[in-house]
Amino acid sequence: MLASYDICEEKKEEECNHEKEEEEECSMANAMMQRGAYLRMLRQMELEDEAERQRQEKNENNDIQKSLQEFVDCGDTASLSSYSSDDTNSVTNAAALEDQIGVISSSDGLATYKMLNYDSYLAHQRYYNDLKHINMNFIDYGMIRNSNGCDGGRLIIEQRKALGKGGLCWDAAYILAEYMIQHEKDWILSNNNNNNNNNNTNESSITTKVVELGSGTGLGGLMIAKAIPNCHVSITDLPELMDLMTCNIRRNFDQQHDSPSCQNYQNPLDSFTNITSSLGNASAKTLRWGVQEDYQNGPYDIVIGCDVVASLYDPIALAQTFYALSHDKTKIYVSAKLRLDKPHELFEEEMRRLFGKVTVISCLEEKFSKIKNPNMRIIVAEGPVR
Repeated sequence: MLASYDICEEKKEEECNHEKEEEEECSMANAMMQRGAYLRMLRQMELEDEAERQRQEKNENNDIQKSLQEFVDCGDTASLSSYSSDDTNSVTNAAALEDQIGVISSSDGLATYKMLNYDSYLAHQRYYNDLKHINMNFIDYGMIRNSNGCDGGRLIIEQRKALGKGGLCWDAAYILAEYMIQHEKDWILSNNNNNNNNNNTNESSITTKVVELGSGTGLGGLMIAKAIPNCHVSITDLPELMDLMTCNIRRNFDQQHDSPSCQNYQNPLDSFTNITSSLGNASAKTLRWGVQEDYQNGPYDIVIGCDVVASLYDPIALAQTFYALSHDKTKIYVSAKLRLDKPHELFEEEMRRLFGKVTVISCLEEKFSKIKNPNMRIIVAEGPVR
């Protein structure tokens, strides 16, 4: 009888273990299915976004061709020939096009480029589509000034739509740069908050180290570097965007760089004044999220990201990269337009886990920006949890 009882108990235990294994297998299968469904959803959103980009590009091309034809029919084509360095308002036809677009030529005269006067867009802001200026080769952001009104020089950014989203300028970059320039005293280092606690250091000699993740064209970081003295901004992205970032630095700052294409490039902006003057300085480097060897120049005093969650496949890795580049007093600033709810939620959850204080600022409610784009916000994080 005892032997029979033992056999029954062994069978029950085997059945129980088998049920547990089946439950674990089901849980793993469900998790994999959920992850697969989530990745398929993101992929579908990416395809829809690309379809919208192509539709928008086609519509913009049609509108531009129609407007230019109307302009030619009127017999007034003089302003199409050049974009004067002395007159940033040289335009195609503001009445027909509203956005003021100039045409500039390369120094050898073999190529022409379209350049948008960004102030003309800010004056009307009839649309906020992310790809609204995709066909512009350059965007002229005009003179960049700091919170005291000091002139940091002119900023003209090249776009390369062949590089995809990373090759375009985004509203979120302009908005974050505006915010940081206006709130300079909240983050710029001085003797009172210097991490090195060096009381013999003059305030003017302290350099605030800023790094921007996913810079793309470099718009956000370069605006800040133009306006803020004693500030060095490292704009970073994937290797395929290094050339664009380097060229934009070379055109806008009094610095030389080693990019081969920049050295041989016929710069159509050579005749423009106040391009290379700036209050701070900038450099470009490769930085891949989650790749430790790319973090060698960290930690940084300020880490920023402009719309890096535009089509985010790994929000956790992004948040952890912000954390890895931080020291105890680092501040994080991230601007974004709400698009994909789930990735944004995951990103914010991870940021709140990694940092002691996380604040979300509504750009529309704060009304600090010239851009009136709805659904834009800024996340500020500090106090990394060690």
